Amino acid sequence: MATLTISRTRQFINYFRNYKILINGQEITQLEYGEHKNLTLAAGTHTIKAKIDWTSSETYEITLTEHETQTLEIGCNITQSKAQNILNILGFVVLLGSIALYEEITPLAWVLLLSMWVVRDIVLTKGKSFIYYITTGRSTYLYIKPLAPIVVP
Repeated sequence: MATLTISRTRQFINYFRNYKILINGQEITQLEYGEHKNLTLAAGTHTIKAKIDWTSSETYEITLTEHETQTLEIGCNITQSKAQNILNILGFVVLLGSIALYEEITPLAWVLLLSMWVVRDIVLTKGKSFIYYITTGRSTYLYIKPLAPIVVP
């Protein structure tokens, strides 16, 4: 038998949701935030896929030999840069400021919010924004990548 270790990254974006792990098309286990699990599999070729809600990873194919241990990392493709975080905070300030001062969202506030959204979600992410990953790119929302294999003699 071979061992497959699956590790989930610590990314706040999916903190409260578990990743479903499908091996050869069947759900085998779920991973919580930052968790890792060791799975015992028969030697041979297996397909692995991670899912969360209606989004998933691409199918990853792995070949395991007898007494081999391989490690896979699973995480989300959405990352936030410092510039994106600053624009998020500024957008929140503009929204709250408009409501506090005028008791409504003014047209100027809408223009500022939309321009910050365009900069944040299109320019800074080069088109690979949160909206992309939950719609058109939903099959690449998560990633699976191998870490260094360990062969036990």
